Amino acid sequence: MKKEGHILIIEENSFSKVCMAMLEREGYKVILPLSFKEARDWILSGNISLIILNYPYADAILKSKVIGNIPVLMLVEQLGEEVMEVLIRLKKGICMLKPIDFEKFKLIIKKILDGKLRMYGTNIIA
Repeated sequence: MKKEGHILIIEENSFSKVCMAMLEREGYKVILPLSFKEARDWILSGNISLIILNYPYADAILKSKVIGNIPVLMLVEQLGEEVMEVLIRLKKGICMLKPIDFEKFKLIIKKILDGKLRMYGTNIIA
């Protein structure tokens, strides 16, 4: 993981605080933006290594096209055509179904940030 990079979590419920605490225990720097504008500003800062977001809650960020090449871990309640279309639009995207298996979640994050999970040219469902 880039030492200066942060994980940005865009989630609508208490999961974001649980996720933040868990990832900080693993040694990651985590940001919970208070608004979509703040999330956008962090993304544009160039200091974000990974975005974890809830879909469809964070659809506005996905549609804004500010994400660029930043890896995205998209959390969804169910798979469908709409989710697949979003994944196709992402340059580096992976999707996980809720409820989250936290051990698998941490492993995927580690592999993304260590560059050991190939996210180029294909989208993955974990």
